[in-house]
Amino acid sequence: MGQNRDVYLSLKEEVILSPYEYGVILDIQQNIYELLIIGHNQQEVLERLCFLAEKLLPNSVASIMLLDPESGLMNVISAPSIPPVGHEALQGLKPGNGGGSCGNAVYHNEAQYVHDTKTDKRWSDIRQIAFDFNLCSCWSMPIRNQYKEAIGSFALSSFEHRSPSDFHKRLLEICAFIVNMVLKRTEYEAQIDTHQQKLLSLAYFDQLTNLPNRQKIVDDMEEKKPKACVLFNIDDFKEVNDFFGIDAGDAILQEVGKWFNEMNFSPYRTGGDEFAILLYDDLTWKTLKHRITTLMSLFEEKVFVVGDEVLSIRMTVGAAIGEGKLLTRADIALHRAKEKKVSLALYEQEENIEETYRTNIAMTATIRKALANQRIICHYQPIVNMATGNIDKYETLVRMVDENGELIPPMKFLPIAKKTKLYPQITREVVYQACTLFSNRSEQFSINLSDSDIRDPHTVQEIINTIIQTDTASRVVFEILESEGIENYDEVARFITQVKALGAKIAIDDFGTGYSNFENILKLGVDYIKIDGSLISGISSNERHRIIVDTIIDFADKIGAETIAEFVSDESIYRSIKIHGIDYAQGYYTGKPEPLE
Repeated sequence: MGQNRDVYLSLKEEVILSPYEYGVILDIQQNIYELLIIGHNQQEVLERLCFLAEKLLPNSVASIMLLDPESGLMNVISAPSIPPVGHEALQGLKPGNGGGSCGNAVYHNEAQYVHDTKTDKRWSDIRQIAFDFNLCSCWSMPIRNQYKEAIGSFALSSFEHRSPSDFHKRLLEICAFIVNMVLKRTEYEAQIDTHQQKLLSLAYFDQLTNLPNRQKIVDDMEEKKPKACVLFNIDDFKEVNDFFGIDAGDAILQEVGKWFNEMNFSPYRTGGDEFAILLYDDLTWKTLKHRITTLMSLFEEKVFVVGDEVLSIRMTVGAAIGEGKLLTRADIALHRAKEKKVSLALYEQEENIEETYRTNIAMTATIRKALANQRIICHYQPIVNMATGNIDKYETLVRMVDENGELIPPMKFLPIAKKTKLYPQITREVVYQACTLFSNRSEQFSINLSDSDIRDPHTVQEIINTIIQTDTASRVVFEILESEGIENYDEVARFITQVKALGAKIAIDDFGTGYSNFENILKLGVDYIKIDGSLISGISSNERHRIIVDTIIDFADKIGAETIAEFVSDESIYRSIKIHGIDYAQGYYTGKPEPLE
């Protein structure tokens, strides 16, 4: 109630009302507010306002007119007690000095109180209306917007000559204010309904192809209960984008969506280069496979034109039949097709793939908890100097401790971690632990880095900061897998330049198993070549292995790098690598990975 009082006290002139008059105006406001709260529409609310105002001035009619900003003319939006012919007479009223009480109220943006409409000059342009409808007096108040501009009028017209009392002036002010409030609410609701439609479109439809999206297919599957789901993934679409540009890629996606529609399917775009269809008839695996194969044959005949180039697009397909989890199972089948490098895979319940996924999810949770509770730890395997027999170096090897205190080897958790955002955290934790330990020791130590580590700017910066802060840059060796990292030569070269400038050294791990370009390795300036264990294990018995090892040793000698033999598991291998002139030995024979003090 206090807020309502503030509203009308803030109006133009202060008018003292009796307690009764004050209560009447509050009743009108309360009545209208209740209508708004329970959801009555604009027309109903404005008509009620007119009726309430008319009751407070017997032998009168109320009207509300609004200014059309485009035409500059005024039109009636509510006048429930005025007959239709009266509405028609007032439509298109032009604001101005002769435009009656309402026309003047809008034109001058001031209240107009006309005692005699049949003689007052303000009614000169519409005098006939006064005579036709026997209107003797008319009081009009401008309706103002938020910028205090007149956008319409609220009027009380009487069938007798009258001048308004202070109460009626206040009544007109309050009614005009209420009209503006109702108009604002209508405008706001309209904006929300525009907005809601846009949100609905964004939520359920792909903005590029205008096809329903993944959320929509989930809802449709829940509601319509399809019998099969088929996912289509465009092969090598990233290469299309990289080679021809994103615009060309977008055009292809749009064409693919149109093609599915032309084939009388109702496609969904469920991912960047992925589409889906739902089938509602009962199908056997054999029938479904035949339909998909036929569809793909037709698709491969379609030609896509990009500039002057003609492209043929192929797809990999995953499908599932049954009830429940169809989208998930089709997705699993699609991944299986990609893994097996086949064009089509059907979800097979007996493959127990979902169990594998559950295991992966559980392991991911275990890794996350281990990181949070400092249960990612490092063991260190000795690397022996073949000339002196001393342990000159250690390789850092990561381990995870589960909640029961059991050690989990890296091959069980690292492959899963590499598919999540947890892997970089493991790398940073290993770097921190190793550098902190060896900041108080004299030996050299090595840390394994993956291709993803080197391509992650944040991880690289963390590595650089850590080796500087722990003063270990001159004793750390970063091991890069030949089979993984050298393919991304530019990123590797950039990283090596950064860390070698600080004094760090570089080792190529598992050398002899990949397909490295020897010229690239020469450019990288590696300090150590670690010869793969599969070659070392057969050095005593396999002539070809001996030849390859000797070649690597000769190559390392020529480029000024030292060699390290991996998987030295027994004395015979140890003696063999010593004869061949390998510089360092690493394996269970020379020392197992263990924690270090």
